[in-house]
Amino acid sequence: MYSLWNPKLKLLIKVIFFVIVFIRNNVTGNFIPEGRAGQEAILIGTQLYFMGGSRTIPSSIPIKSNIRSYNLSDEVFFLDLSNTFSTNNPPFVDLSDAGARMKFGNEKGSAVFGGPNQEVYLVGGTQQNLALLNKDDQNITITSNQTLMIEEIFNTYNATDQMIFRYRPASRNWSPFGQGVLGTQPTRRRSTSTVIDQNGIIYIFGGRIEFDMFSHTLILYNELYTFDTTLTKWDKIDAVNAPSTRSHATPILLPSGKILYIGGVTQSAPGITTNLLPMTEIPVFDTISSTWSSKIIALIC
Repeated sequence: MYSLWNPKLKLLIKVIFFVIVFIRNNVTGNFIPEGRAGQEAILIGTQLYFMGGSRTIPSSIPIKSNIRSYNLSDEVFFLDLSNTFSTNNPPFVDLSDAGARMKFGNEKGSAVFGGPNQEVYLVGGTQQNLALLNKDDQNITITSNQTLMIEEIFNTYNATDQMIFRYRPASRNWSPFGQGVLGTQPTRRRSTSTVIDQNGIIYIFGGRIEFDMFSHTLILYNELYTFDTTLTKWDKIDAVNAPSTRSHATPILLPSGKILYIGGVTQSAPGITTNLLPMTEIPVFDTISSTWSSKIIALIC
């Protein structure tokens, strides 16, 4: 019989205690993510994944100013929906320390799940080189000069031209598409309307480019691109009667193969108030015939 003063038993107790603490902190939901906006979210089985987003810089941090109020996140975490839980303590699981951290800070992209290998495809979005940003934050010459800070922050955006990154849930790692991709990739953009069909073809419509995409001008799109995840091939669909330029529309893929684009915004210039598009006029793209049409929804009062 072991005595409580037995060195081996004391060591075993310490190991068990460490394992319990580790499990509680890493599995059972003690991770509490900071509030954020613009994050990507995707449901994989019973796990709701969250990626990136923009987080407010606390007032206690010296770099916060009227021109610098938030930083982008490269975190990945999920919420397990397989069991009931209290909304006072959601069991978030942080994957950022398990190799799943994103290549860059990211927000306002679109995430879809599918393809031949059942992977997450992150399409577009604002990307920021956090390593360069952190280096700038340590440079007092930059942080003490507002004009220089604006310039240096601007240079951290648009960290890559890559339009799609893929995330493998099983191995918890990210990778871009390298050599061998066919077709011409569209200009990187954010706030697109993106869906994936059962054949692994991603449909990417609309979106925008502006300051946070390393651009001094505002560009809105009404282009429709597809990316075949099996062939790794880009195609641009030049169909007549395409809707007007827009971003932030909600795409809904129907079993019939038609995609409805609901709502969204348009804008004429940076800083100008955005115009909300009417919910009663719904552009429809037929993926079978590659044609555009529109539906007018009658209001019921």
